[in-house]
Formats: sequence, structure tokens, C-alpha cells
Amino acid sequence: MAGGAEDKITAALNRELEMVEKECMRSMQRKAFLCSAKCCEDQQCSPEVLQKCLHSCMRPMMEAEQSLKSEVEQFQGRLTRCAQTCEDECRDMVPPNASQQDVDKVQRHADSCLMKCADDNISRIPQLIDRFRRSLGNSSSSSSSKLW
Repeated sequence: MAGGAEDKITAALNRELEMVEKECMRSMQRKAFLCSAKCCEDQQCSPEVLQKCLHSCMRPMMEAEQSLKSEVEQFQGRLTRCAQTCEDECRDMVPPNASQQDVDKVQRHADSCLMKCADDNISRIPQLIDRFRRSLGNSSSSSSSKLW
């Protein structure tokens, strides 16, 4: 993807992901670590019980991280497909024995197409974040981790 379009997407996605990390993930991490610390307070429990407790504490956070990773991968896949479409269009535009003027025209089309990919996908970032937040709501009710 062209530098300008790529930078625009990266900045927009990073801004949203940082907000999600601060608003959602940190509190989940805190709960997981406090829960894990409580697991370690019982000096009499077996190593198996301790591991089960620790895993139970970390599961909601790990599921949230996996959900976010999946959303970002789907977003990146969509971007890749859009960029591939731009590349295909440009390839179809190049005539045999292309002049510099033809090459310049194709380059302008490529830049425009890639910027449109960026803009279209940036507008979908809020939906990505909403889906992730909804998945947090669903997973917290379905996998309630017991505090030790």
C-alpha cells in the first residue's frame, strides 16, 4: 500500500487500539493479576490447583486479546483485498508499449485507489471496535472467572 495511505490507516488504527487498551484491556489485566495473586496466597494447594486457578484468572484477558487480534486480522485482510483490487485495475490499465504519460496516469489511479481503500477502511474502524467491545460483554457473562 502507498506510504500516505498506509500511514493514514496505521495512525487511525493505532489511535483506536490505544484507547481500547487503556479503557478495556488494562482493567482486565489488573483483575487478572489480582486474581492470580490471590491464587498464590494458598500455600497448601497443589501445583495443579494453582495452575487451574491461574489459568481461570487469565482466561478472560486471553480471550479478549484473541478477539481483538482476530478483528485486526480481518481488518488487515480487507485492506489487502482492496489493495489487490487496485493493483489489478492498474495492471489492466497499462497499454502495451506504455508511454511515460500512460505510466503517470496509472500511478495517479493507483494513488487515488489506495487512498480510497484507506478512507473506506478507516471509516470501518469504529465498527471493529464496537464488535470487540460487544464481544467483551458477551465473554464476561459466559466465562465468569472466579476470584480465588
